[in-house]
Amino acid sequence: MGPDTTGGAVVTGRANRLVTTYTYRPGQAWTSRISERDDDVCRPGTEIGHMVRLALRRISGMYAGDLTRAGVQNALDPTGRRSFDVKSVVREGDTTTVSAVVSSSGPAVDQCYRFTRPTPGGDGRGPATAVPASSC
Repeated sequence: MGPDTTGGAVVTGRANRLVTTYTYRPGQAWTSRISERDDDVCRPGTEIGHMVRLALRRISGMYAGDLTRAGVQNALDPTGRRSFDVKSVVREGDTTTVSAVVSSSGPAVDQCYRFTRPTPGGDGRGPATAVPASSC
């Protein structure tokens, strides 16, 4: 929720291609507006979301010893399509962090993500998490 230009609040929610905007102005009731986004506008973000979920599965399934820049790059992009560009892999204590640019296949849309995975002693596997990052 954030302020709008008239001193009220605006809440925006997304469901697939629909965008619902709720606006509240002091002393008035909430109002809503629904608009539809074209598939071409949503497609790159949807595709990147799918790619991030794929990366989470692959990074989670990797042995700790394979979590190197080259190892992760090969696991995420074995065919060289350049959907992923692994920038760094850093292990600190029992945690490994992978920074990678995830790209859509259509219009040039890229997003940096940080994937974090526990890597306790041994060469085991573990669940990864992902968050978008402003830079890699």
